[in-house]
Amino acid sequence: MLRLYDYIRRNTNADPPVLHGRLRPMADSQLAEFRELETSYLYKEEAKVLYSCDFEQGDNCGWQNTTYKDVITNACWMRRSGCTPVQDTGPCIDHTYNTSQGYYMYMSARYCGEEEYSEIISPEITVDQMSNGHCFEIWYQMLGRDTDFLAVHLVPRNRRGRRKMWHVRERWQDHMDGEWRLARVDIPNTFNSYQIVLRGRSLGTEGDIGVDDIRILEGAC
Repeated sequence: MLRLYDYIRRNTNADPPVLHGRLRPMADSQLAEFRELETSYLYKEEAKVLYSCDFEQGDNCGWQNTTYKDVITNACWMRRSGCTPVQDTGPCIDHTYNTSQGYYMYMSARYCGEEEYSEIISPEITVDQMSNGHCFEIWYQMLGRDTDFLAVHLVPRNRRGRRKMWHVRERWQDHMDGEWRLARVDIPNTFNSYQIVLRGRSLGTEGDIGVDDIRILEGAC
């Protein structure tokens, strides 16, 4: 799928504003134009939203740190606005509002430990099993030379048969622009009550991973 960054460049002949390798906040007129492009390109046929979380509320929408088998540290994921504490890694702006005042969740590599996995789990999500599956959407950002791995796991209500639904392992050079990227994951209609686990890993202190604007939509992606 064509990335939004490339789509904007191709259709507006302009680059999204970048400062020190991270997207900087845009003027209101620019933001409105980019959001219109984003909406027309990524959501041509808007589906029914079954679940959404933008992390603007202090309760984190019920997402919590957790441990599972090889996960040792259970306090790596945090809610934040503005830049993460370690320079040259992590977001400086959220995806929802594209400002330093908006909130997102991020995996703090400084607290997780080198080459250790960390996880955050959603509250239980119940949806209509009669639908034609569901589409899980997440915006993520992996700026930093030590970022390594991000995955989406599905945990059925009975906690049996945990499945890895999607993962990404990208070169850090691919994220030097600091942009947020969209991932979409199909969830089969055999599951109508489940939890989502986000699993990340870094290779050093410059390995913060940000996530924002999580949604589950009716129908396949």
